[in-house]
Amino acid sequence: MSAHDNTIGGRGGAAHFPVAPKGGFSETAGRLMKGILVGIVIAGPVGGASMLRLSIGRRHLVWINRGSGGILLLSGAALLGSLLTHHFL
Repeated sequence: MSAHDNTIGGRGGAAHFPVAPKGGFSETAGRLMKGILVGIVIAGPVGGASMLRLSIGRRHLVWINRGSGGILLLSGAALLGSLLTHHFL
């Protein structure tokens, strides 16, 4: 069987198997590594958010809601005050 023969048994049979992927091993390995990296990047935050969700109780959610409401109220008041001062002064 020669080094370039890619048939079963080396006798020119009907079943041919490629020796290397069409793009080469380095391209295939690169795609595999990119896929693994993308999977880790996606799975990390999803898992972290899930763990955070399990550790937050109703009491915490009430305070988060109050804090975000306060931020919205202050931002709205500042915007309205800015609008009034620029329009009337």
